[in-house]
Amino acid sequence: MSATALRAEIQNLVDTFVGELEELVRKAALETVTQLLQPGAGGVALPSAKRRTAAEGLAAARSAARSPRATKAPAKVAKSAGRVRRSADQIEAAGERIVRHVEANPGVKAEEIRAALSLPKNEWTLTVKRLVDGGKLTTKGEKRATQYFTRAAPRFGVIRRPGRGPAPSVAGSAADAAS
Repeated sequence: MSATALRAEIQNLVDTFVGELEELVRKAALETVTQLLQPGAGGVALPSAKRRTAAEGLAAARSAARSPRATKAPAKVAKSAGRVRRSADQIEAAGERIVRHVEANPGVKAEEIRAALSLPKNEWTLTVKRLVDGGKLTTKGEKRATQYFTRAAPRFGVIRRPGRGPAPSVAGSAADAAS
């Protein structure tokens, strides 16, 4: 048997299989729609004058499956109000709690503050932005490594020694040792 004859026979078998599979899918869909349209079997009871053909029933079943009502809660259930806005007093109170915590723990990170004060992220974001913009808090670092300080809290950096200027840096000590 030549290669082209073999390919033709394989294609013929594939076409036959696809045709039989399509027929089985149609039969299964028709049975499902028929069951749904039968009264008393959990289906929709329609007056005899309004009985649907199988094609109409299939179209109705598809549209019902796509309908947003099929997945939503009953209309009697009230929808949640969505976003709840906090008053200026609530934002200020949360800000005072954050400032007190940072005064007691300078250099603390956002995750630690939120965990200690049980603040949800949505309350934290606006509040800390206002505190930093207002100058009540300062920051060092970026993103998750950001540390928070109050204006009065000492920050990491150059250590001042009274009367003698800044302490020598590590790089400066190595340079002094090399010379």
